[in-house]
Amino acid sequence: MKITTKIIFALFLFGLSVNAQEKENFDKMLILGKWTIYATTEIKNGKELESLCNSCPEVTFSSDRFAKIKFPNGKVETYVWRIENEKLMFMSANQTESPKFDSEYSIKVNKKKDFSEMELTENDKNYYYTLRK
Repeated sequence: MKITTKIIFALFLFGLSVNAQEKENFDKMLILGKWTIYATTEIKNGKELESLCNSCPEVTFSSDRFAKIKFPNGKVETYVWRIENEKLMFMSANQTESPKFDSEYSIKVNKKKDFSEMELTENDKNYYYTLRK
């Protein structure tokens, strides 16, 4: 009986691992392409204050794990990205002084009727970015 229980438990854990990997692969596929930072939302005293972006940076995620961020002034920063455990990690790929997005973010990707939306929340910060494509 104990061996059967251990086998069932091992299969259950394997199933969870496969489902987590499938979700991670799905998230990776969803974020590929060109996104625009639509808004920055700051959380103050439990209230969310959304600032829409007029002249917004564009973020292009490619399947080779590079992301290029093009700022309105024409400056481009290049990052290596990866998704792991529902976190999006950016690591600067070029010698940029104080890269703007070199960090780790909690990620949520939602498919809406007319567009896709991604929320990136930097750990231990009181704001998040909303991107759309």
